[in-house]
Amino acid sequence: MMTKRLFLLIFIFSFNASSFETTGMVSLENRYFKNDDNLSTKDQGLAVASRLTLKSDFFGADFTASVKTRVDQLDLTRNISFIEELKLEKTFGDEDDYFFGLGFEKFNWRSTEVFSAVDIINSRNYDGALEDTEKFGELSVSFRKYFESSNLSIFLFPRTKENYIPGGASRLGVGVDIQDSYFVNDSETESDEKQTQFAIKYDQFSNWGDWSLFFTQHFDRQTPIFGNRNYIVDPTRTVCGIEICPLDGTFNTPYYYEVKDLGGYVTIPWEKWIFKGEFLKRDFSEDTKIGTFTGEDTQKDYQQLTTGFEYLYSFESGHDLRIIGEYSRTLGVDDAYSRRRFIFQNDIYLGGQYLLNNSDDTTVDFGFIKDISSGVTESIYLFSYESRLNKGWKINASIRYIDAEKTTDYPQGLEIFEDDHQGQLSLSYYF
Repeated sequence: MMTKRLFLLIFIFSFNASSFETTGMVSLENRYFKNDDNLSTKDQGLAVASRLTLKSDFFGADFTASVKTRVDQLDLTRNISFIEELKLEKTFGDEDDYFFGLGFEKFNWRSTEVFSAVDIINSRNYDGALEDTEKFGELSVSFRKYFESSNLSIFLFPRTKENYIPGGASRLGVGVDIQDSYFVNDSETESDEKQTQFAIKYDQFSNWGDWSLFFTQHFDRQTPIFGNRNYIVDPTRTVCGIEICPLDGTFNTPYYYEVKDLGGYVTIPWEKWIFKGEFLKRDFSEDTKIGTFTGEDTQKDYQQLTTGFEYLYSFESGHDLRIIGEYSRTLGVDDAYSRRRFIFQNDIYLGGQYLLNNSDDTTVDFGFIKDISSGVTESIYLFSYESRLNKGWKINASIRYIDAEKTTDYPQGLEIFEDDHQGQLSLSYYF
């Protein structure tokens, strides 16, 4: 009901707006995976994707709306339409030092590019690159006070939104079709999306760099547990062949837990270098056990650390090379739990972006991600090329190679995507 009222309010505002600025994109996306000799999965996708963005002014308030849609002719699991942004923003006060916002918003709480410990607010579309997933707009009410070189923000998130996790036919899914999500807390409305969440955030801007601190109480969308809360434990394995027997025979429900997060991130530029860091401490409110393929599981408190650097090298030709390195580490839990619960637990990224700085804005990105844990062999190799063609047109080509052989009966970490090597070619028109 709240979402419908917000739509009606913004719809009424739009009729009173003085003028609209319209931008958008239409893209033809062709995606290929290595053939896995499985007729139930889709090794190719051919999709039309679009984004429409509207901006306007209503009595001094900024109105923004952005909607993205994708329709795939070959892989129906990719069909999706979602709100990226739909919001009204207004500054007020004698010096415009107060801010109020209402609507769906994409948050970008991070300093690093590949790994991120603190980019935790928005739900996501997991039909895409693991290190760069699409974000859904988060319904929020925000209030901010601006100071001379800092600001203090308060956010209210009145609803949760589940992630989009592709079904069993997708090469990027979890191998089965997903049921409706549950939001685990101490109330009787765990499947209800009307859950109150909030955040407080402080941002400081200094000559030596920028840093932010925040506290949130919300539902974790980064690491749901897939399983079933209604099960019996059968050590003899005579009932259903495994130790954990779900009463309805399924293990495909995502369970999201309420969590208190304390985190921060920093960016420090120095000559041609940029140094970055992120830290997150998580304290889960519930320890309800869920039955899974691998046994009983629950959320455990943990910490996440991400550090990185960026170096810019300029050539006499006018070209630039950005060299990027990052490291991500999960702390506070044992390696077995970390491997079971996270894709990236102890990983490094090293890569670069070559910028030709020409009229076509041509860039070449390359790099690799590697798990450096003892006894683990997991890597992703990445390459992409992007350039403008004629006015408004842009071409993008990318290749992704995953080296992660399965070491257990039930894949974990990057093993979930073993042999899901991928190539993609897209042609986009911007208007």
